[in-house]
Amino acid sequence: MIFCDTFERLNLGSTVQFDCWFFDGHPSVEAVERELSMAGIAFSRHDTPYEPATFLLRLDSGVELLFCKSSDPEMWPSVPGLFGFQYVDKRQSQSA
Repeated sequence: MIFCDTFERLNLGSTVQFDCWFFDGHPSVEAVERELSMAGIAFSRHDTPYEPATFLLRLDSGVELLFCKSSDPEMWPSVPGLFGFQYVDKRQSQSA
């Protein structure tokens, strides 16, 4: 599993290219859904049972985009919108 919530320091090595524009300014779920749809990328929305202030968009590739619903300064993250992503290798989770 790969998890990242600090895009400024993300280093994936010389073999991977990653454009951080997607995460600039915590885009809203509506904006991200629009971009995914325009690119022809299928996704589905899922609640996160461990944190009611967050939810995720799951892509068929195994990538999950993490969103916050809240703007409460006492919570983390304290801004609504996209705040992280993770990748779960479906082959690994199915064999476990």
